[in-house]
Amino acid sequence: MKCELCGNDNAVVHLTEIRSGVMKQRHLCASCAPKEPGMTQGSNKVGITDLLKEFVARHAEWKATQDPESPTGPPGRSGR
Repeated sequence: MKCELCGNDNAVVHLTEIRSGVMKQRHLCASCAPKEPGMTQGSNKVGITDLLKEFVARHAEWKATQDPESPTGPPGRSGR
């Protein structure tokens, strides 16, 4: 499989994102992958602290759109 960005090299990084039940996949080569948001060049290691912070932040964003009792509530609703 070729890289989706440059189309030249083989894709070696395969990203999957699921938002609102919609799955989006990206297939990138080693040269193009660092250009993708959230990827860092020269390192495929992520510290557990950074990983957990990102997870908690994204979960809070998701939760606010799902929980009608949330202070922010889902889009278009005022919550409590």
